[in-house]
Amino acid sequence: VNADKIIFVSQDAVHALSALKPVINTKAQFYGVGQQTADTIYEVFGVRAALPKQHDSEGLLALKSLAEVDGSNIVLVKGIGGRPEIAKTLKQRGAFLNNCVVYQREPVAQQSADWIDHWQSQNVH
Repeated sequence: VNADKIIFVSQDAVHALSALKPVINTKAQFYGVGQQTADTIYEVFGVRAALPKQHDSEGLLALKSLAEVDGSNIVLVKGIGGRPEIAKTLKQRGAFLNNCVVYQREPVAQQSADWIDHWQSQNVH
């Protein structure tokens, strides 16, 4: 992955990309949307990621280092359909954006009785 900036939207995105064993430019600026994502980036790639105070798309887009990205090569590592506002805004700011879609969320295939038992054991009413 050759980019100036690499944005990971979740821990799942970090793990899924890592499983593909890409060659990553560790000189790029890495970003995590939240603290757990940033921690996972460090654990997996050994790189400290920039992190917004507000752990969501809006917080990420408010970072000064993402304000002026005209001509920057940015990779957005995400799941199918995830975080469209980030992609749209960075394109509007003039970035060359590559969406790197590495996973798809799927519902858990379990019986509802399993969840009810679990919730009851946790005193959820």
